[in-house]
Amino acid sequence: MRNKARAMVCMLLFPVALTGCFSGPNVKASNPIDPPQGDARVVQAPATSKKEDRGHITELYVMNHDGYVMPFSAKLQGKSLAKSSLECLVEGSVAAKVLPKGTKSVLPKGTKVLGVKIKKEVATVNFSREFRNYTAQNETKILNAITWTLTGFRNIKSVNIQMEGKDLSVMPKGKSVTQGLTRADGINVEVANGVDISASMPVTLYFISQSEDNSIHYVPVTRLVNRSTNVGETVVKELVRGPLENSHLIGPLDTATTIKEVKLSGKQITANFGKEILQYNDQTAASKSALDSIVLSLTQNMNANKVKIIVDGKTTIGVLNNQGKNVDLPVTRPKHINPSGL
Repeated sequence: MRNKARAMVCMLLFPVALTGCFSGPNVKASNPIDPPQGDARVVQAPATSKKEDRGHITELYVMNHDGYVMPFSAKLQGKSLAKSSLECLVEGSVAAKVLPKGTKSVLPKGTKVLGVKIKKEVATVNFSREFRNYTAQNETKILNAITWTLTGFRNIKSVNIQMEGKDLSVMPKGKSVTQGLTRADGINVEVANGVDISASMPVTLYFISQSEDNSIHYVPVTRLVNRSTNVGETVVKELVRGPLENSHLIGPLDTATTIKEVKLSGKQITANFGKEILQYNDQTAASKSALDSIVLSLTQNMNANKVKIIVDGKTTIGVLNNQGKNVDLPVTRPKHINPSGL
């Protein structure tokens, strides 16, 4: 049952007091708690000088052990980062060695990235003929990984796919469209129970995946839900509902969690929760993974990059400055998700 699964993972999730979320390496916690080895990490890249910076931190999308496409961040080098990022997704390639344990490449072995041309925010990718040698059931996952990896670059909004210099209208082993791909197409798409697809809307939620070595990663899932005018409240309600049954993913929010209001003001989202979100330290702290999931999910679906989380309209979950004082700031969406060796 989900509650048992959550109980197992709770031993691995790092609780965050009301004064801490997305803390950096130099931040002091008021009541430090040693983070377990399996704690999922969502961090900002360390600042480096131009002389020290010999690579660029890039978000790549690969398949985890349960077949979900998930991001991880690694430092890459090369004249064309877009091309280098796709080369990391080729099974058996030297570049694929950057992939974390328990994940696998999505592009067929032997595939060559012949080129990536970027014009007017459209990336046209040219693969060699080996690209056709994929497993048919992974077709959508391959497109998800290519699209989300490339659109992670600021100058790319959509993707077109070629093979041996010729445009592909659909994938070789199916009917999936390969032109004009964007993040609006979703990732790991699923349909909520009882939803009429013709009257639905997509929301992308971040749940947790736990591997055999107990490492934890955030996995985005695009869920089709009943259409609503309040996207923010819908997102949080779906996070509380949790992953679909038999998904092998874990929802970090307790199903009893109540959401009072989610509102957008400028580039900031304010989410007002009930006290049920406080599960640790005598009900004065929330799970770090719960807060990470909320921030990632809300900023993914709304035109904002900051989230302020409050409890019963008054208690602020803020951030600490380097002196260990609560400066009462909203939490900014991190630049890098599931970083690997950064």
